[in-house]
Order: sequence, then structure tokens, then C-alpha cells
Amino acid sequence: MDMRLELVPLLSADMDRSKAFYVDRAGFHLDHDVEPVTASAWCS
Repeated sequence: MDMRLELVPLLSADMDRSKAFYVDRAGFHLDHDVEPVTASAWCS
């Protein structure tokens, strides 16, 4: 059986800084980057 980690929710005060770290430095793949009209944002 192939098991892998698919999704881990993390809170962040600075979404751009967090996204840069996880994508550019840690090597994660950014699937979605949605910024709703409200003050929140969602990345996966």
C-alpha cells in the first residue's frame, strides 16, 4: 500500500512569506493559490 501525506493545514500571518518558504526552499508543489475578496487567503 502506497501511503503519503496529501494535505496539512497551517495558519500563517504572512501568506506570501510562507508560500515562498514552502515552495522555493522546502520544495513543495503549489497546487492552488486563491485569494478571496475577504481578508483571508487559501493556498494548497
